[in-house]
Amino acid sequence: MTLESVIKLLHDEDYALVIEHQEQVYPFEGRGIRPLYEVYRHQKALLNQSLVADKVSGKAHAMLCVAGGAKAVYADLMSADATEIYQSNGIHYEYGQSVPHILNRDRSDLCPIEQLAGDLTPDCVESLCIRIESFFEKIAQNQKGK
Repeated sequence: MTLESVIKLLHDEDYALVIEHQEQVYPFEGRGIRPLYEVYRHQKALLNQSLVADKVSGKAHAMLCVAGGAKAVYADLMSADATEIYQSNGIHYEYGQSVPHILNRDRSDLCPIEQLAGDLTPDCVESLCIRIESFFEKIAQNQKGK
């Protein structure tokens, strides 16, 4: 399977994330970084030497892909930080659009996950995961309180 066929599946089926690993295709639903984060935390082997297609790739996304051992990554929207991380780690990458930074959903500020990754070096993935987990817990608590 090629990166182009993984990208086609991402778009044709409107998945959040598609991973090809050892000729097997794994599509995922969800929003934001959560699908990739869950794969990294619970099925990390799927990322090793994989082809990854996603909607958005910022710094945090790139850190997870590199730490997981991805071979190639595509994102419809990719930040400059992500391309720098992929380049410096020898990972093939392609994108639909390059942007300086990933913004939040209403475009008023940086994406909250990008803010969490902002001061971390690309090799600090476990620190990133702790921050992401804490962020998801806060969201869950806020939703319970409504």
